Amino acid sequence: GGTLTVAGIDGSTDVESDESKLVFDGLSGSLHVKAQKGEAKVFGIKAGAELAMVGAPLHLKDGTGDITVTSDAPVDFQAMAASMHFDMYGGSVRGKGNDGILEVRTRNTEVNVESIEQGMRIQGDGLTARIVDVGGELYVETTISDVVVDRAGSVVLRVDRGNVTIQRATGAVSANVIGGDVRIIDGSGPVSLELDRGDGEVSWASLSGDKDSTLVNTSGNLTVR
Repeated sequence: GGTLTVAGIDGSTDVESDESKLVFDGLSGSLHVKAQKGEAKVFGIKAGAELAMVGAPLHLKDGTGDITVTSDAPVDFQAMAASMHFDMYGGSVRGKGNDGILEVRTRNTEVNVESIEQGMRIQGDGLTARIVDVGGELYVETTISDVVVDRAGSVVLRVDRGNVTIQRATGAVSANVIGGDVRIIDGSGPVSLELDRGDGEVSWASLSGDKDSTLVNTSGNLTVR
């Protein structure tokens, strides 16, 4: 219970809490937290963190280093420059701004993220994902999920039962989708599409022709523009 605020610590910080509000601000050393219920805010972490959250929302801002999060509750971030690794069981991941990579392994989670500079990897099932502005490669491997991607570099996507929209990709797109509809629109790179038991739509804003595109739909409609 109660509130704990920790600021300006140079060494490592280890905290276990139950039904507490935690605030960590400007830590130069590593941070290790096990929190049940309550809430945690981590601002300006410099040396990374390991955060295990049970029923406790987590807020991240202005952090660097390697950050690993295990949670079943909402997680949000902004203005990060870290390598972030999230293992989610329910809850949600929301955020804008990470000058680093983002890896998310999830089950029954909502993912809504924007401005990931160095690529993103997402794996899991039961997802609702909206991913905007990924600078590097975006890799998606999901089951029973709906995925929307807007403005990414290259995209590699494997979806078993779910609908997919990829728009304004600047690089190559490779998509293998079973049991869902696919829209790959306004791209500017080659597309490799393998689709089964769904309808597909593929269009380009521009296409150099340097590399071939291959579009296959074994049991549905395919519209190409």
